[in-house]
Amino acid sequence: MLFIIHYLILRIVGMLIGSYKEVFGINVHSKKEGVFMNELYLMKVGNLYGFINNTGQFIIEPMYCDARQFSEELAYVKTTDGKDGYINYKNDMIISIDADYYGQFSNGLAHVKINKESFYIDKSGNFSIKPKSVGVTGFNQSGTAVVRTEGKWGIIDKLGYYVIPPIYQALSNFSEGLVAARKDDKEGYIDVNGEMVIDFKFIKAVSFSEGLAVASLDGNNYGYINERGEFIIEPQFYQAFDFKEGFARFRDSKSKYGFIDKSGKVVIKNKYQYVGDFSEGLAVIQVKDKQGYIDTSGKVIVKPVFEPASEFKNGLAQVNYGGEWGYINKKGEFVYKPKGFDLW
Repeated sequence: MLFIIHYLILRIVGMLIGSYKEVFGINVHSKKEGVFMNELYLMKVGNLYGFINNTGQFIIEPMYCDARQFSEELAYVKTTDGKDGYINYKNDMIISIDADYYGQFSNGLAHVKINKESFYIDKSGNFSIKPKSVGVTGFNQSGTAVVRTEGKWGIIDKLGYYVIPPIYQALSNFSEGLVAARKDDKEGYIDVNGEMVIDFKFIKAVSFSEGLAVASLDGNNYGYINERGEFIIEPQFYQAFDFKEGFARFRDSKSKYGFIDKSGKVVIKNKYQYVGDFSEGLAVIQVKDKQGYIDTSGKVIVKPVFEPASEFKNGLAQVNYGGEWGYINKKGEFVYKPKGFDLW
């Protein structure tokens, strides 16, 4: 009897875990193969697009004349005979739709444009929302999207109802519970109820990231404020960007890029032609029009030889060499090597 009870408990727990993974979209990891089974990467060979896994094996052979990366297990593709839609990991065309613009799925919905009108479709291809507005963004993790109606900006939920009414000159989406908004030519922050929490006193204010937001009082010097609107890092930068993984990139008046930490200290000297945000511990750098990667100490991990290089996602980054695509891991080793690459 005890054995039967124990067995039933294990079955119930297993079912609950399975449901939890399905509901919350957790990747199922195969220890046997050592790969994320539901993660595919866009790959272009010649003029056709396909998808590989993280070992460089083609799961969907190059067969599309246009395609985008997978998002929430669906990817936009255009067939060679001109049909548009979204495929799943099995290469089944789940949604067939003729539109002018195809957005990625986010929070279960994708933004599409048909005859200059914006709509949102669900994963079955049904029109979920037909807002009387110009769609501006896809839905973010909070389940909201920024839209514009008659020149004014607001925010809708997944049912199409306004969370923030369209009364602002400009809006960001929710980030860390706050929205950067512009009213009467000044910018500040409102909360989920539309109440002002930081005065409209800035010439420029952007979304919060890692507890701080870029802001400027004069439009010439940028610093970082906290959620009370206090400058934690005084305005001093010609151009400043969001914090990612504890670091923020900045650009000086001579168009050189570097990184600061959350104290405002320059930790990686502004000497690069361009830098990208840190992602999975590495950031893109550009030197003499070629791109590579550095780590958070500023050490060059992958030499700048690509044109261009993208940020890392799930351990891989897409790179281009001589017009040919490839993917590298965080050691700079090729999972899929571009044709003609012979530098290492």
